[in-house]
Amino acid sequence: MIRLVVLALSLVASPALADTTVYVVRHAEKVKSADKDPDLTAAGRERAKALADALRDVPIAAIYTTKYKRNRQTVAPSEARFGKTAVVVDAHATEALAERIKKAHPKASVLVAGHSNTVPELLSKLGVKHDITLDETDYDNLFIVRIDDAGRAHLTRLHFGKMTE
Repeated sequence: MIRLVVLALSLVASPALADTTVYVVRHAEKVKSADKDPDLTAAGRERAKALADALRDVPIAAIYTTKYKRNRQTVAPSEARFGKTAVVVDAHATEALAERIKKAHPKASVLVAGHSNTVPELLSKLGVKHDITLDETDYDNLFIVRIDDAGRAHLTRLHFGKMTE
């Protein structure tokens, strides 16, 4: 599965070099707990590694995440691979994040780890016109938003790591 994503990413990323490209994921699998800030499960840690592997040929310029451990742990392997420190942002400030990405990273590639309720909001704020919904069991989606010079958003939806049920 990972090899297919890498192939697909190379096909999608090549024309995107002249555009702003935002790779958006939901955090990986989290421990079921009463704790409001749980860690990733073993499967979640594997998925986080799969994300870094899937993006290995993408020139990631910046990484954004929320303050929650599950999000920070999801991007940790990507931080190591790309030599970037993730910028921590407010989980619900999707409009501000979308504007920040567009202004601070023109013609660059950016990775964002959000939540099941904030990923669809961020996609919308980036200009995606499709209705996207995620439920609590969706962990394998990789949304690629390419923003062209005219400001139009083009969405590609892929999957990475082990398929979620």
